[in-house]
Amino acid sequence: MGAGHACRKFKAWRRQLQACERAASQIVHRGGPNKEARVKAAVRAYLAVGRELSAKVREGLLGLCGQTVCASRWERLAYFQAMLDKHLDLVERRLLNEEPIPAHAKVFSPFEPHTEWIQKGKQRPNVELGHRLLVATDQHQLIQD
Repeated sequence: MGAGHACRKFKAWRRQLQACERAASQIVHRGGPNKEARVKAAVRAYLAVGRELSAKVREGLLGLCGQTVCASRWERLAYFQAMLDKHLDLVERRLLNEEPIPAHAKVFSPFEPHTEWIQKGKQRPNVELGHRLLVATDQHQLIQD
């Protein structure tokens, strides 16, 4: 199997996962008759596709163990596979088990896991994520610290 074939399969898996996420998200936000049952069905479908993708990535990681692969690339792929598993766990706990997720357990960005929730409100910006900074200035507005 060539690299092009694997890339096409990856794109198909990604599209399938995104479509399931979009469908579940629309049901959650729009409502309608039998909303709770429809949400649970859509989330189960999303989790099934996500777990299948995670298993394929895990299988690929195991297949790479015997080959000469750059260690940093293998670690990076393993990291994102673990983040996918964590995300799927949080989705299941929150939407299927209706369990509140504590703030310290939430991950807002897999690329910067230390990202914080700064603001959630109805005015612009309605959601703000990032890093809090303290900037100390003197009387002339020169940054001191």
